[in-house]
Amino acid sequence: MYAVSDESYQSHSVHAYVNTVYEFYHEVGRSPVTFGTLGLKGVVDLDRVIFESLAETMDTISHALTKGRINDTYAMLRKYRDSITAHVYIILYLKNSFSETISNPFHDFKVDFEKSKYIVQKIQDWIERNEKLPRYSDMITYILNEPFSDEYWALMNKDYYVDLGKRCNDQLHLNFYGSFFQNIPNYIYDRTPLLERLSKDIEALFIWHLTYLLVFSGNLVMASDHVDYLECGQTPPEDSQYLVAPFALETYDDTIRKKFPKLDKLIQEHTYMYLKQKDNSI
Repeated sequence: MYAVSDESYQSHSVHAYVNTVYEFYHEVGRSPVTFGTLGLKGVVDLDRVIFESLAETMDTISHALTKGRINDTYAMLRKYRDSITAHVYIILYLKNSFSETISNPFHDFKVDFEKSKYIVQKIQDWIERNEKLPRYSDMITYILNEPFSDEYWALMNKDYYVDLGKRCNDQLHLNFYGSFFQNIPNYIYDRTPLLERLSKDIEALFIWHLTYLLVFSGNLVMASDHVDYLECGQTPPEDSQYLVAPFALETYDDTIRKKFPKLDKLIQEHTYMYLKQKDNSI
């Protein structure tokens, strides 16, 4: 595939995968099941805002990729990486702030149940623009020191993610002359290796995010069954709050279950959500 207009370029599987990721975030962002984020003032659905933003980032990636702007695509992929890192950090920091036992040595705050002080000030200050989130490297250190991370990286290739970050930085900062050419749609060169690598890079980041969502905040992909029963004044079926929305379950099947059976097993050992089709038919 030497020209962006070639059918082989426009029909490459990376385009469909980007759309899959977009649809996932879009659907979660507009899910009828909403939750106020514990530890913040008022009724703030922080995750919904983040999901909607991630969907728009993926839409921008799709547009740049369709136009053949691979350098811009990688620059946006760097933004996506930073965004999901911040999201996972926030999820873990809030969780650990309410945990009776702190297993992460880098966690520095605990809510005071005795004094009924439940606001996690670090995250609240970020929302109110009074404090920045930690640097990317510090957030990654925090996440890596979560006990689950050891189990995750025992199955996945950590070096690949490190190299992925370097690729994003090289493109964003134009560390090599070739990055300029990779942003010119009419420039003729073989884009196949770049698209193959890009596809794997997007998949690696999405799998990482999806895994941590399911393990630490699985309610975010909850099916609407439980809420539907309550809104109709009926008693929900037992354990219906653990059902996963069909679109999320389909994405999980295609992204993780079929390709990474060991990771699938690990997630199911840690999540409280039902990730099997038969479990989702209460």
